Order: sequence, then C-alpha cells, then structure tokens
Amino acid sequence: FYGAGLIVSTNPPLILADRDTIPISIGDIFITFANSIIIPAKLLYLHPVYNFILVTYDASLLGETPVRAADFCDRELNQGDSVFLVGVGGDHSPVMKKTVVTSVGNVGTKECSPPRWRAMNVEGVKIDDPVGSQGGVLCDSDGKVQALWLNYSSQNDKGKDVSFMSGLPVSLVRAAIEPFQQGTKPKLRGLDIELWTMRIAAARTLGLTDAWVRRIEESKSTRHTLLYVLNVLDASSPCAKVLKVGDIVLEINGHVVTRMGDLAVLNDLDEVQMVILRDGLEMNVTVPTTHFNGYETTRVLGWQGALVQQPYKAVLEQVRNIPGGVYVSCTLYGSPASTALRPGVWITEVQGRPVRDLESFLEAVHSHHKELARKRRASYVPPPPKLKAKAEDMKDEEAEGEEEEEDDDDEGYVRIKTVSRTDVTKVVAMKLDTHYWETWQLVRDDKAVSGWICIDA
Repeated sequence: FYGAGLIVSTNPPLILADRDTIPISIGDIFITFANSIIIPAKLLYLHPVYNFILVTYDASLLGETPVRAADFCDRELNQGDSVFLVGVGGDHSPVMKKTVVTSVGNVGTKECSPPRWRAMNVEGVKIDDPVGSQGGVLCDSDGKVQALWLNYSSQNDKGKDVSFMSGLPVSLVRAAIEPFQQGTKPKLRGLDIELWTMRIAAARTLGLTDAWVRRIEESKSTRHTLLYVLNVLDASSPCAKVLKVGDIVLEINGHVVTRMGDLAVLNDLDEVQMVILRDGLEMNVTVPTTHFNGYETTRVLGWQGALVQQPYKAVLEQVRNIPGGVYVSCTLYGSPASTALRPGVWITEVQGRPVRDLESFLEAVHSHHKELARKRRASYVPPPPKLKAKAEDMKDEEAEGEEEEEDDDDEGYVRIKTVSRTDVTKVVAMKLDTHYWETWQLVRDDKAVSGWICIDA
C-alpha cells in the first residue's frame, strides 16, 4: 500500500493520509520526505467513518530537512468554486491543475467481501477533469487547504475492487487533529447506522407533512433532501435498540437535517434528541451515541494458523444476529486451521467449553493442551472401568465405556463449534500441531515503535 500524505502539524508531528493507503492498524509504516529520506512512522488514529488516518514520526530523524505544516482554509467548497488540485503523481513528482468544483454530494460505497472498512455518511467534492495522482489537496490561490484529495476503495456489483478520487472537506478532520495538538486523544462519538439521502417528494409519499416541507424550504440549507436509515451497522449497539432501517431523520437536537454534513454535531455528544418519521408517524426519540476508540482492533491471537480476534465494525455491519465467541479473520495456508476452519466464522466452543471472548478462548485452548500433554506422559495410567452391580447392564456399560475411551483418545484432535455469518452451526475436528504452530498474540502498545508487540499467549 502506498499513497500521499499531508503534514498537518509539526509540533507534534502529524501526517494525514487516506484509509486506502493505511486501511488497518496492524503493519509497518514508512514515510518518504522529498523523495530522499525514508523514516518509520506510527499510527495514531483511524477514523471509523471518514476516509482519513493520522500518523506521527520522530522529527529528529529528519535532521535539518525543512518541514512545514499545511494551512487550512475555513471557507467550505461549493459547486462552481475555482480550486487548485495539488498532488503527488504516479512517478512521485508534484502535479498541479486549476479546476472547478462540479458537485458536492454523497460518497457511496458497498459492503465488501471479505468485510473491510468503507467510507459512509460523508460528502465528497468532485472536480472537473482531475489530473491523475496518488492523492493531494484542493486549495485556494493562497495555498490554503480547503479539502483533501483522497482515494476511496470499495467493490462493484460483481464483487470486484474499485477505487475513485474525491475531496474531503477539512472541517471534518479538525475534530481529530486538535486533540493531538493539545496533548490528548480524540474522543469522537457517532451513531452505528448508515444513512442516505431521500428526496422531499419521496418522503411526502411516506407521510411527511406540509409543515415539515416548509421548514426544510425555509432552512438555510442549500439541500432540500432528508436523511434516512439505510443500514444498522452494529445490531448490539445502543442506537440499534432505538432506530430502525427506513426511519427518516427530520431533526437532530432542534436542527433540521438535510445533508450528511449536519451529522458533525454528534462528535462529542453522549446522546442526541431526534425527531424521526416511522410508518407515517412522527416520533421523538433519545438516541445514545457510540464511542470510537480510533484503533478498531487492539488484540489478535494466532492459534494453529488462524488469526482470532473480536469482530470488527465491517464484520458486524453484515450480520443481523451476532453470534457469541471470537471471530476467525484469516487462516494461513498449510496450517492446521486451514484444513478445518474458514475465515469469517465465529468460534463459540472449544472441546465443549463455551467461548465468550478472547480470554475464555485462551482458557479453553490451554486447558485442552494441558490435557493432551497429561495423556502423553509415560507414567499416565487410564482410570479403571467402574464396577457394575447388575450383570444385565454390563454389556451396555462396556460399550458406553469404549465410546468414552475412544472419545478421550483423540490423538491430538480438538473439537471446535463454529457459527457462520448466515447463522449456520458446524462442529469440526482439527488436528493440532503445537510444535510448528504455537499460540501467540499481537497486542496494541503505544510505546512500541510500530505500535504493536508480539508476546506468548
């Protein structure tokens, strides 16, 4: 993965890039200055909805290289505005072009397979005949940045990966940058729902009154549209208990909502008051917001070639009934896990022991490994069969004892119960290989150079 980055602060050092360049929090990051200096960087923040990330670096590694942060412009871009596109070309040289904003509209993406992050609930700036680039900025004649020119990744109807360029207004990134400049971390909140716009004419057929139509027309917004709930992203989130797919959002905290940009008020609120239209009826509801930690995944276990973790947001948005247990995000070729497990399933039981989270999963795994080690000891003597009083029951009990003995003598196999995204339950047996496939874990550690450390599990 590679792409363009924008220096937004020198104290502390902060660089902003898109999530097509750095899609996840695990990985080694290197940044190149002036096509001549390459230094390591560390991820600070992944925005859960908007297409940007923040990384930091050790400024002392640059020596005397002059570095300057970009200046932001407070004026929003609108259709017809003249802007300068300044970016990094495919050959890593600067490119620039004067152009015009053709539209400012919703950024649409589709659910991906396998599940991965995608942008939503955001508007993008489109320009006339953009020059090809890895990314850059849209700025005014004074060089002040009005929008970030970023690469968006998604999939088409045939499941093929597609990408496109669009501008992200700088007003949407300030809430994440300013806390770092003040020595703290962002505490952004939001709603676990995907929204889309609806025409007023369509809303009227669903019961929107003339009074609301007049309020929308009299508002200062240039968009005469409404937002509705297209998808619930996490069925276990607090807002999923209040909002439903198809709800039309009329008002948030007393303000008429007509565009995606109106959702910025949710950034630091624990709950919001909404007026929604559901089944032709207006309803006043209190909707709790969700805190986004900025990392998504903070711990990954490696067990028998399977990468096991808590399910991340992109997985939860594609599941209506969330199974318990832990999520298998990947299996390595040639590993024991690749013969029994498939990526995209939940492990709910190990050898009959229920799994609720990563800790209970490790307890079940270690318990089974200890039992296998105990049976392999040369001094191990199996317990004697129980004496039975009734002669007529001897045959049945002996047969039952043989079955139990056979079940215990599993020759290094482990039984695993899994549940798929479509709620299909399976029980599989997997041959363990603890010599070549030990159990380990990656844990988020802000003190490490890469932000992660690998330890025994």
